[in-house]
Amino acid sequence: KHMQDISRRNHRLKEEVENCKSNLKREKEERKQRADEFAKQLSECEGQTRALIATQAQQREQKYQSLRARLDGLKQRSETGDDQIYSYLEEKVVGIKAMLAAEKTARTQADDDIMQALKHYTNCLQDALRTINQH
Repeated sequence: KHMQDISRRNHRLKEEVENCKSNLKREKEERKQRADEFAKQLSECEGQTRALIATQAQQREQKYQSLRARLDGLKQRSETGDDQIYSYLEEKVVGIKAMLAAEKTARTQADDDIMQALKHYTNCLQDALRTINQH
């Protein structure tokens, strides 16, 4: 009777160990899946951000080129005697260039801040995963 009791306990213990192993394996797979999904979302976010920045840069360049073309046309007219219009437009182009430079600087800083935050978040996530995997 004592041996049967030990045998039953041994069998229950084996089942519990197998359940624990199964649960750990499932939990690891779920964590890996969540990490992969996060990495995919992060990658998509980075791609969208790059595309948006490229599109906005192209729009700014087109606007600049358009204004530059208008300015060139006005320059030709100013050479015929309309110096006031030339001066006014020259000031506007300088102002727009300054605004574009300021916007570019601000966007670059914002992009750097976003990338720094994403890098920090990824590092924290990796640290958390390492901690979880160690225990």
